[in-house]
Amino acid sequence: MRPLPFAILASLVLAGSNIQGQQSVDPPRRPFLYKDARGELAAARARGDSGVTLVVAAMPGANAKAAALAKRLGGTVRYRDDDVDYLRVHL
Repeated sequence: MRPLPFAILASLVLAGSNIQGQQSVDPPRRPFLYKDARGELAAARARGDSGVTLVVAAMPGANAKAAALAKRLGGTVRYRDDDVDYLRVHL
Protein backbone atom coordinates (compact mmCIF):
# COMPACT_ATOMS: atom_id res chain seq x y z
CA MET A 1 0.00 0.00 0.00
CA ARG A 2 1.22 3.51 -0.74
CA PRO A 3 -0.20 5.80 1.98
CA LEU A 4 1.77 8.88 0.93
CA PRO A 5 0.22 9.19 -2.56
CA PHE A 6 -3.22 8.62 -1.00
CA ALA A 7 -2.60 11.37 1.54
CA ILE A 8 -1.36 13.74 -1.16
CA LEU A 9 -4.32 13.02 -3.45
CA ALA A 10 -6.84 13.36 -0.66
CA SER A 11 -5.26 16.59 0.57
CA LEU A 12 -5.23 18.16 -2.87
CA VAL A 13 -8.76 17.18 -3.71
CA LEU A 14 -10.20 18.06 -0.30
CA ALA A 15 -8.27 21.30 -0.02
CA GLY A 16 -9.67 22.33 -3.37
CA SER A 17 -8.77 25.35 -5.36
CA ASN A 18 -10.63 28.29 -6.77
CA ILE A 19 -11.16 26.45 -10.08
CA GLN A 20 -14.27 28.20 -11.37
CA GLY A 21 -13.67 31.62 -9.87
CA GLN A 22 -15.85 30.83 -6.88
CA GLN A 23 -16.03 33.52 -4.28
CA SER A 24 -15.29 33.08 -0.58
CA VAL A 25 -18.90 32.02 0.11
CA ASP A 26 -17.83 28.39 -0.31
CA PRO A 27 -17.20 26.56 2.96
CA PRO A 28 -13.53 25.95 3.75
CA ARG A 29 -12.22 22.57 2.62
CA ARG A 30 -10.38 20.22 4.95
CA PRO A 31 -6.75 19.72 3.88
CA PHE A 32 -6.52 16.51 5.93
CA LEU A 33 -8.23 13.16 6.30
CA TYR A 34 -11.19 12.56 8.56
CA LYS A 35 -10.77 10.28 11.58
CA ASP A 36 -12.72 7.49 9.85
CA ALA A 37 -10.48 7.62 6.77
CA ARG A 38 -7.35 7.47 8.92
CA GLY A 39 -8.84 4.47 10.74
CA GLU A 40 -9.58 2.68 7.49
CA LEU A 41 -6.02 3.25 6.30
CA ALA A 42 -4.64 1.91 9.60
CA ALA A 43 -6.86 -1.19 9.31
CA ALA A 44 -5.69 -1.78 5.73
CA ARG A 45 -2.06 -1.52 6.84
CA ALA A 46 -2.71 -3.95 9.72
CA ARG A 47 -4.27 -6.47 7.30
CA GLY A 48 -1.26 -6.11 5.00
CA ASP A 49 -3.31 -4.83 2.08
CA SER A 50 -1.23 -3.69 -0.87
CA GLY A 51 -3.74 -1.08 -2.05
CA VAL A 52 -6.85 0.83 -1.14
CA THR A 53 -9.92 2.01 -3.05
CA LEU A 54 -10.77 5.68 -2.62
CA VAL A 55 -14.00 7.52 -3.19
CA VAL A 56 -13.01 11.01 -4.33
CA ALA A 57 -15.39 13.95 -4.44
CA ALA A 58 -13.68 16.60 -6.56
CA MET A 59 -14.49 20.28 -6.59
CA PRO A 60 -17.07 21.24 -9.24
CA GLY A 61 -15.42 21.06 -12.65
CA ALA A 62 -12.19 19.55 -11.30
CA ASN A 63 -12.90 15.87 -11.91
CA ALA A 64 -10.55 15.58 -14.89
CA LYS A 65 -7.75 17.22 -12.90
CA ALA A 66 -8.32 14.89 -9.94
CA ALA A 67 -8.36 11.84 -12.24
CA ALA A 68 -5.11 12.92 -13.89
CA LEU A 69 -3.48 13.44 -10.50
CA ALA A 70 -4.61 10.00 -9.33
CA LYS A 71 -3.09 8.41 -12.45
CA ARG A 72 0.18 10.33 -11.99
CA LEU A 73 0.39 8.99 -8.43
CA GLY A 74 0.07 5.43 -9.74
CA GLY A 75 -3.65 4.94 -9.18
CA THR A 76 -6.25 3.42 -11.47
CA VAL A 77 -9.54 5.23 -12.01
CA ARG A 78 -12.16 2.49 -11.79
CA TYR A 79 -15.23 4.72 -12.11
CA ARG A 80 -15.70 8.35 -13.07
CA ASP A 81 -18.86 10.47 -13.13
CA ASP A 82 -18.27 14.00 -14.40
CA ASP A 83 -21.88 15.05 -13.74
CA VAL A 84 -21.33 14.95 -9.97
CA ASP A 85 -17.49 15.16 -9.95
CA TYR A 86 -17.03 11.70 -8.44
CA LEU A 87 -14.19 9.21 -8.83
CA ARG A 88 -13.48 5.74 -7.54
CA VAL A 89 -9.72 5.24 -7.54
CA HIS A 90 -7.59 2.25 -6.57
CA LEU A 91 -4.12 3.03 -5.22
